[in-house]
Formats: sequence, C-alpha cells, structure tokens
Amino acid sequence: MAKRGENIYFRKDGRYEGRYVIGKKSNGRTAFGYVYGRRYTEVKRKLELLKAEASSKHSMETAWIGDGSVEVWLRIWLEEIVKPEIKESSYAVYRGMVENHMIPAVGKATLCKVNTDTIKYLYEIIRSKKICQGTAQNICKRFRAALAAAQEAHFLTDVPKLPFKKVKKTLNSPEFLSISAQEKLEEHLDTRNSIKDFAVFFSLYTGVRIGECCAVKWKNIHFEDSELLITHTLQRIRTYSGSSKTCLQYSEPKSQSAVRRIPLTGTLVELLKEIKQSVRGTAEEFVFHSHSHVIEPRTLQHHIKKLSQACGIANLHFHTLRHSFATRCLENHIDVKTLAELMGHSTAKFTLDWYGHSTSQQKRKYIDRLERLTA
Repeated sequence: MAKRGENIYFRKDGRYEGRYVIGKKSNGRTAFGYVYGRRYTEVKRKLELLKAEASSKHSMETAWIGDGSVEVWLRIWLEEIVKPEIKESSYAVYRGMVENHMIPAVGKATLCKVNTDTIKYLYEIIRSKKICQGTAQNICKRFRAALAAAQEAHFLTDVPKLPFKKVKKTLNSPEFLSISAQEKLEEHLDTRNSIKDFAVFFSLYTGVRIGECCAVKWKNIHFEDSELLITHTLQRIRTYSGSSKTCLQYSEPKSQSAVRRIPLTGTLVELLKEIKQSVRGTAEEFVFHSHSHVIEPRTLQHHIKKLSQACGIANLHFHTLRHSFATRCLENHIDVKTLAELMGHSTAKFTLDWYGHSTSQQKRKYIDRLERLTA
C-alpha cells in the first residue's frame, strides 16, 4: 500500500515501485514514469530527482517522452549504485569521468533516446581533448555500464553497443635499474640522515608500491621475524565536499593479494631499529614521516625526480624501484610463485608475463656458456 501522496508501492517480488507523472500520452491520458528499488528511501530519492528534472523542462512534450536527462541518471547511478559498492578512491575516479567528460558532452541528451551514435559522439569529444585511445574507451565503457544500470531500472529499453573495437593491451617490458645504475643510486643515498632517501632504499629492497611505502606504520615492522606486513596504502584523492579539493586516504588495498608479508634484509632491519630508537616511534605512527607529518606519495615522487637529476639516471621513477627489486630477485633465481607473493600479484602468470624478461647481463652469461660448449 502506498503512503499518502508518495505513490510508492511495495511489490510482491519484494521491491518498491515508485510512480510519477511525466506528461500526457497522445490519447490525452496521463503518462507515468516508474522507478524501482529494494528500499523505500532509495525509491523516494530517485523520485525526488526525477520529479525535479521533469518540472524543470520548458515544455510538457519534452518531459513525457523520456525518464529524464542523461545527467540526472548519471548522478543517480553514481550515488545510488556505484558509491555503495566501491572504495572512496575509485568513486573519485568514476565521478571525475562523469563530471569532466560524460555530462559536458552528452548530459543534456534524453536518456531514452541514447544510442550508439551518442557513445560515438562522447568518444570523439574525449579524443578531441588529446586523451589517449585507451582512456577514452575506458570512459565510454563506464558510460555504457551506467546505461546498462538504467536498463535494469526500466529507464531504458536497449543498451547500445560500443562503436569501436576493444584496444588490446600490450605488456611492455618494465623499466628497471641495471646493477651499475642501482649501485650509483645507492651511493648517493644518505639513509641515516634523510628519511626520504631511506624510503627509496626501503623500496629498492622490498618492492613495495609508493602508496604502500607511505602507509607503513611501526606496527607493520615485525623485528622478531625480520618481516614487513603490508596491510594498507596511502593516497591523495579528489574530494567533492568541503573546502579542500583533495585529501589523504589511508585505506586497505584494492585486492586481497596485496596484503602480504615481505622478509627484510639484515641491513634494513638494523636501519629500521636505529630510526625507531631515534624517533621513539610508537606502533600507530608512520615510519616515513617528517616534522610530525606523514610523507605522502607526491612528496616521494618529487624527491625521486631530484635524485634522478643528481645521479644522472634518466627516467627514474618510484615504480622503477619496484621493477628493479623484481629484476634482482629473478637474477638470483627466485621462483615465479614466490616473487608473485612478494609483489602482491593475484597470479603467478601476471608476474611471469610482466617480469619474464632477461637482463643484458643474463643474456651475455648465456651466450658465453654457448661459446664454451662449442669451443
């Protein structure tokens, strides 16, 4: 039974159905739009948004031919469907796609009239901004996902197909430091007096991602076992509320495989003990902090850029340290499954595809062996 004035009904299938006036049919009868949801409050919010959209139309004809504009549905999709299911950082990415690309390009279109040409137009607009093909296609795929959700909510009859073929991703060999370049970098690091330098050294010998490195707390360092426990990541994300445009987020990693234990070298353990004693670090304090503030990813990115210039090592990025760790492990004949666990990869196949390369030193060693065989 509907609550008075709400036009919201509880259906036999366990869902709530909301009904609202969208105009007049060609025969003069009242035309209604419908929304559905598992919760009464969910349906009520959808009705409020769609009623507001319908009332803002300049003509009744525009209002009754569809269930509102694409912009209205995209905002419903973001808040009611996407946001409850994903991390805040992922929500920020989705919302950026909606706010910066989808709404400006096709937000004014009528939802029920969206077709393949609409997605094609969105794709062309994105590409005109000099955005790469892969990113443009990814945004269009998210737009199509929103349309699929509209179909499931009975706002759309058919979901249009993507007007392009999927870009095949090619795994290029990762950039890593040669042994001589790594030695050159390590000679430049002052690990005892610079916490940023120590963060670089720490990542070289643990293979952690930049966000994982920043998120390490003293409770994650198990001195008795000489192990590092990775449980969280730290990243700066876009915010859409309040006065601040961005904020630091300390959160669990996206995949369970990223939660892992990494053995620490004896040198790392001794340096960590010295630092903890000097700063009197408590369990909940971050290992990498300066002037009572945690060192965040963009600070380390800026620092590694300065190191690159100082050492004369071109294209040195923080992720290069991770790739170098994996390469040194392979050079020392570590098995792929163990390396996958150390790197936090979901499968050993990905590790093999990504790091199954040979260094120039390895190639030379193998060729020298062949020469000895034929001598």
